[in-house]
Amino acid sequence: MIDFNLILKTRVHELCIGLVNDKIKLINDLYLSNQNALDSSTKSSAGDKHETSRAMIHLDQEKVSSQLLELNKSLRILSQIDIVEHSSIKMGSLFKTDHSIFYISIGLGKVSFNGTDIFIMSTVSPLSQRLIGKNQHDSIEFNGITHNILFIC
Repeated sequence: MIDFNLILKTRVHELCIGLVNDKIKLINDLYLSNQNALDSSTKSSAGDKHETSRAMIHLDQEKVSSQLLELNKSLRILSQIDIVEHSSIKMGSLFKTDHSIFYISIGLGKVSFNGTDIFIMSTVSPLSQRLIGKNQHDSIEFNGITHNILFIC
């Protein structure tokens, strides 16, 4: 069983930061790749095919830029979380129910941490909305499943 304490919470928080930073690196690499393709396509002049290729690269660049903005927003959110103990569930809470372990911060979904699945979810997720404000030993029903809150950190 995982020991619920601030050390675990810190490590899960650092994992989230690392995952976001990894995604930022991938997106930056994709952006540079697209930029290189765009630069090399300016040297070609194959007419309509050339213009279509450039337009598609520009669309990709816009999508990549949007993803980068969202990832940087996620990093800002993570940087604002104080790693302290909580008595009730709120932003920055790590908690365990009889079904799963959750960390409320940003929406990353299910991640594996030392062989244990932890669901990383934002405050706007439907499940988070139901759990925020609940205390240890409270229960909620979500999608027909009763979640009993066992530990909160």
